[in-house]
Amino acid sequence: MLVTKHTTTGITVNESLECLEQDIENLLAELVPEDKPYHHARMLRDYGSTAGNATGHLKSLLCGNHCHIPLQNGELIVGDAQQVYFCEFDGPAKRTYPIIVET
Repeated sequence: MLVTKHTTTGITVNESLECLEQDIENLLAELVPEDKPYHHARMLRDYGSTAGNATGHLKSLLCGNHCHIPLQNGELIVGDAQQVYFCEFDGPAKRTYPIIVET
């Protein structure tokens, strides 16, 4: 299992085609437009700054934060067209994602 440890990132599996990647980005932009008056876009006293990443949190919610992929001899078992995507919605930033091997 691959898991992201960040609330404005996602992990998903899809076909690795530039045109499809652009379609996915366009869909997320339509579903979560930048110019909406999000409640999260306000001063957060706990953080001492203005939260400006509401869209990152919402896109992450839609994308998901993990995926399960079987391993065999240390290699991911995926279909010919499948790729694992780590999706950054509030960066660039230094990010980590653990790989959990379940037996």
